[in-house]
Amino acid sequence: MTIYSVVSVEDLAQVVRGVPTARSVEIASDGINYNYLDKDADLMRIIMVLVDPERLTASTGMRMPPNHILAGVLAANSWNGSPDAHGTLSYLLVDDDTQFLALESHIMLRGGVDADNIEGWVRNFNDRINRFEEAATSAIRDLGSDDDVSGSKASSGEGWRMLGQFASGFLKS
Repeated sequence: MTIYSVVSVEDLAQVVRGVPTARSVEIASDGINYNYLDKDADLMRIIMVLVDPERLTASTGMRMPPNHILAGVLAANSWNGSPDAHGTLSYLLVDDDTQFLALESHIMLRGGVDADNIEGWVRNFNDRINRFEEAATSAIRDLGSDDDVSGSKASSGEGWRMLGQFASGFLKS
């Protein structure tokens, strides 16, 4: 059994190659990239980075439809408070008018972690992707675009009522 208190990119790639759901593992300068085929047969790109000698991060992103920032923020907030999050966190990224809902996880290596722990962390992250995608898709569908909330429906109060109902539904779950 190998215990890592510091892991090299090559060691990380070898461990991730042992995870059956990880495909096309590639070594990058500061980590590795691999593909994960989710339950809908979407190919998700996972980026793992050695942030510093004692910390690894894994992240992936889901492209949001244009003009769905409110749904993205609510989906990320809801995910972060849900039991399904289990060691992950979500946040919204905006890059040149393109919105992404990111999912991220960290593992600390201080004190030593064996290869099975790293492999289990990768498996857990991959397992969270399907649940995360379902929660985000539901938020986008249920809340709709930002215009639905703040635009034409806002004058009648309908958009804000929808936002309130949506947010309170997540808080109750």
